[in-house]
Amino acid sequence: MVTRDITHQKHAEECLKEAKDAAEFANRGKTEFLANMSHELRTPLNAVIGFPEIMKDELFGAIGHRNYLGYVNDIHESGNNLLYVINDLIDLSKVEAGKMAPSFESVDVSNAIEASLRIVNGRARERRISITTKIEQELPEIFADDRMLKQILMNLLSNAVKFTAEGGKIRLRARPDWRWN
Repeated sequence: MVTRDITHQKHAEECLKEAKDAAEFANRGKTEFLANMSHELRTPLNAVIGFPEIMKDELFGAIGHRNYLGYVNDIHESGNNLLYVINDLIDLSKVEAGKMAPSFESVDVSNAIEASLRIVNGRARERRISITTKIEQELPEIFADDRMLKQILMNLLSNAVKFTAEGGKIRLRARPDWRWN
């Protein structure tokens, strides 16, 4: 008969289980924090985006000095950028919780590109980076998640601006690739 003392092994297994439980608890707390914080940030952000939009469209009359219109556009773009960051946080918590599902619909790629360009143009101007585009007229609509597509495009363009030297150039071209047929 052979006997062996496995006290240390049992203790190590118990420590490992406790560490795993603590990590899962911390991860749930992080996900809950992200969801709550994102919601708290979104509420005031609606005003940060909405009021400049009203001012930009001059719904209550003309803005006195044209520089103010530029500032209003910058506030509006910055608010939209912040909203994208918050949406990323929400998406991250949804992915981690296994609750992220794309919402597929017919998407106009040209519109998605233009919307993404509007968001990064301000940062490009600040760094004196020119963005030239060549978007062919015959881009087909695609079946995709519109918000996710715009987020992908915005992330690519934001990285292009971030990693292009000041005074540099970025070229964006979009054309159909019929080889996939």
